Amino acid sequence: MKSFSDVVVRNTKNKGNGVFALRKFKRGENVFQIEGPISSERTIHSIQIGEFEHITAWKPGMFANHSCNPNCGIKKQNDKVYLCALKTIKSGEEITWDYAMSDYKFNWFMPCSCGSKNCRKNIGGYIFLDKETRRKYKNFLMSYIKTLEKKNIFIARAGKTTAYQDRKKRVQGLGVFANKDFKKGEFIFRFRKGKIINRKDLNKLTKWESNHLDELDGDKFEIVEKPGCLVNHSCDPNAVQKGRSYLALKKIKKGQEISVDYRTKGIFKNKWKCNCGSKSCKGYVISDFFTLSEKSQKLYLPYTLKKIKKAYNRIHKQI
Repeated sequence: MKSFSDVVVRNTKNKGNGVFALRKFKRGENVFQIEGPISSERTIHSIQIGEFEHITAWKPGMFANHSCNPNCGIKKQNDKVYLCALKTIKSGEEITWDYAMSDYKFNWFMPCSCGSKNCRKNIGGYIFLDKETRRKYKNFLMSYIKTLEKKNIFIARAGKTTAYQDRKKRVQGLGVFANKDFKKGEFIFRFRKGKIINRKDLNKLTKWESNHLDELDGDKFEIVEKPGCLVNHSCDPNAVQKGRSYLALKKIKKGQEISVDYRTKGIFKNKWKCNCGSKSCKGYVISDFFTLSEKSQKLYLPYTLKKIKKAYNRIHKQI
């Protein structure tokens, strides 16, 4: 199917350019193919087509506008991406789709001016849609979203999600997010065993390996596998690591980022800048268990290293 065979790009009344139908389309029919280069990075005109895949759309795809009451969905068919009719589309009608059909979780909200009666006022990810809308979109969204829905967690760009922000400022690397509500003490996920390293071999590691080490007892370290290596630090965390498992320290809502306090097993005493944004954050962190408050030390003591427990007991004269 040629991209411009049945649609045309022209001006809309209040949304800049848009894509319009040149003929009638039946429900389920492919309207046009979205073409462009595919990469792991998001761009201003990219569309997410996999957990770590984005296609930077050429015309006409880059001009297909969002609507909270769309007439199109999106699907991948034979490794090609199409907008397909969600309902009957008349000739001359603007082609619209819901951006949440392809993006599981936007890390920002953009004001919506689609003008539909059921407008959500903000454009966000699929995870923020209500059950009825999800049911409506069931067969008209990217298949990777259906896969993610079945998991406890998902990986996305970490950043604030309460307001639209400049793209360059909001991206803070990858993070791990809750795919369902978790109660306090509930198991979240477990990562597989990574390569074990002795202290004498630390200087042989790559920069990435050095940045994703987990301290073990007996002067040994583990190179943490995904998704564990993508769990970010917070001075006010909602989870704690126990072995290779993560448990909820408090109630965690669906869509919230999973975070831990790296000081729980801190022994290196190195200092780094902290951007967690929590109220208790001082702007920096020293990787040392004993820089934690007395209350936090007691909270994390069951989850820390044996050598730290022994030091804690000596300090407090406990056996």
